[in-house]
Amino acid sequence: MIRSINEAAFGRPDEADLVDGLRSEGAVLLSLVAEVERQIVGHVLFSRMSIETSGGPVPAAALAPVAVLPDHQRRGIGEQLIRHGLDLLRARGERIVIVLGHPGYYPRFGFSSQKARSL
Repeated sequence: MIRSINEAAFGRPDEADLVDGLRSEGAVLLSLVAEVERQIVGHVLFSRMSIETSGGPVPAAALAPVAVLPDHQRRGIGEQLIRHGLDLLRARGERIVIVLGHPGYYPRFGFSSQKARSL
């Protein structure tokens, strides 16, 4: 089901393949779904990554992908998935989350290229 949501949301298999690969590597930190009337309509995945710094590797989480079925997009479902996921990761003690995405969308969640440069 998750695979079909990602394929429908992006119109290609790349993001679904990414999810499958991260699952098989054991890198998934958090995977959440959104339901509307008992139907899964959205999915977000956070996975483990490491940032290489001069002081050594720093653990971080990667946010990708966020997928919502086309008929349910632009209703705040993706935003709710991201916010809930970030809250759960924060409660688990995660300090850094990285996302590579639309610069007009992700700042509302606190993401910025300026913050990323400070690592």
